[in-house]
Formats: sequence, C-alpha cells, structure tokens
Amino acid sequence: MKQTLQILNSICGTYQGEGTNHEDQVFNAIFKLKPLFNGKGFSLQFTATGKDGTVFHKEESTLALALNEKLTLWNFNTNSPALIAHELKTSAIRPDCKASLLFGFNEISDVKSFREEVALDIWNNGEVSYTYSWAMPGGEFKERSSVRMKIIKMPKDKVEFLSANIIVSKNPKQLSAFYRDILGLPLTEEKHGDTTPHYGCELGDLHFAIHPIENFKGTGDNVGSIKLAFTVFNITEFTKRVEAAGVHLAHPIKDTGFAKMTALTDPDGNYLEFTELSDKWYAHIKKRRALGYDVLEQWETNKN
Repeated sequence: MKQTLQILNSICGTYQGEGTNHEDQVFNAIFKLKPLFNGKGFSLQFTATGKDGTVFHKEESTLALALNEKLTLWNFNTNSPALIAHELKTSAIRPDCKASLLFGFNEISDVKSFREEVALDIWNNGEVSYTYSWAMPGGEFKERSSVRMKIIKMPKDKVEFLSANIIVSKNPKQLSAFYRDILGLPLTEEKHGDTTPHYGCELGDLHFAIHPIENFKGTGDNVGSIKLAFTVFNITEFTKRVEAAGVHLAHPIKDTGFAKMTALTDPDGNYLEFTELSDKWYAHIKKRRALGYDVLEQWETNKN
C-alpha cells in the first residue's frame, strides 16, 4: 500500500483528454489529483463536459485509507444520490501500466442491487485512465464511460504568471502612505538582502512593492510607460471612499462589458485603473484554473 500511495503522489496534477460516456456522447475530461495531509490521502476532481458545454459528470471525491486499512474511493458526484464508498478490489497491474486500481461498490453478482466499479490506470508513459462500469438493479453490468488523459504541464521556459509589480519612486514613503492609507493596500516596510528599506504586500498571488530609486540604480523613475490595474469587488463603494479622502477620479465609473472601471493618478503621476470584473471574466479565470493554469499547482507539478 505504501508503494501505491507513493505512485499516486508522483502523478498529482491536472490531466485532460477526450472520452465517451454510456450514451456514446463524446466529452472533454479534466481530471485533477491533489495530495492531502502529506500524501496520506488525495483529492480527486473529475469533470466530463460535452461538446455543447453540457456537464455530464462532475465529481469531488477523496481517495484515502479507511479505518479497516483498505484504500477507499469516497465517490461524490452529480450522478449519484449520495456519497458512495468504493473499496479497492484489486491492484493487479494491467499491461503497459505501472499501477492499476479497481474500486468497487457492491458485488457484481448481486443483480438485485446497484453495483459499480471505478478503475484508475496509471500508464508507463505518464497518462492516466479513469473508467466507470455499473449496472442498475436487474441490469447488465458493463463499462459505461472511459477516458485516457495526458497531464497538463507547462514548459519550464514559458512565461505564464506575473510574480511581482514594482514601482520605483523618489519619495517611496509618501507614495506608500497614499497606497496604504487612501487606496487600502496592506503595505508594510520591508528590508531584505542589501536593499534599502521599501514597502511591500501580497495582492492575490502577486507581490506589490514600492522601492526607492537606490534599489534600482540605472533604471530611472519614468512615469506613465506602464499602467497598473487593481481589482475591487464594489467599484461604487471604492470610489466613494477615495473621493471622500480628497482624491480626484480621472473619469466616472464606466462599464466596458467585461468590467466596471475608473481611474486616478497617484502622487508620483502614475495612472492607475480600478476594475470591478464581470462574472464572465471570473468564469474565464475559473476555467483556466481548472485547466491547470494555477501558479501553485504548476509549481507542484514541475517539482514532480
């Protein structure tokens, strides 16, 4: 069992492929395996989406040892009325695989009951398969859906994420006070290495900082060549707060379709936009994350 857990740890990541369900409908599959509690268990997410966007199957399951020390797939999905525990029935390795796990609920021979098997195959080339076989009471037990998938792994030389946004200022203390006290950014004084004290904070996954010119000698402090845009969740309340503090907005709130936005100029003359993004844009971000475009997930995947 220890070896099985080690193999599962080694394949954690996001996989994508095309499969077919029990009605011969083709679907796009996203399979995501994440370690829980240092690899003692795993979060398993699986979604099968048809060509027209119909979600045929959405699953949020847990894979871990039960109290009886049997590896169990605690299966929770949109096609089942409740959480179903599928115990490991066999780990006999299929040809061309380095691991094969077959989980089952009820005995196949029990024709008076619903019975189901879920197979997870880990192939020697790094691909994974996820297969459902089942039968309703009195029905024929057979394979109902299957998909073979490849891991979504970004090339290590590809630029995909922004790690930091740094403003260089002649008066970083005054500028950071504006960003902290007026705009509401949680800036604190920082000093690391041989840098002059500066001000920084985390905005989502991004590090934002205001540095004195001394920390970037030779780069200057030109204003206006790069624009910054910040996310807020209520643009109306935000503009009320900054205007009450005496800040003049560059323009009233305008709706561009993908966001409601306004803008202002900071004490150094930098032009800043503030956006309340639309639901459509957040759905776009959610879809990208489901495909593995998540900085922490890619960090973990590339470590493996």
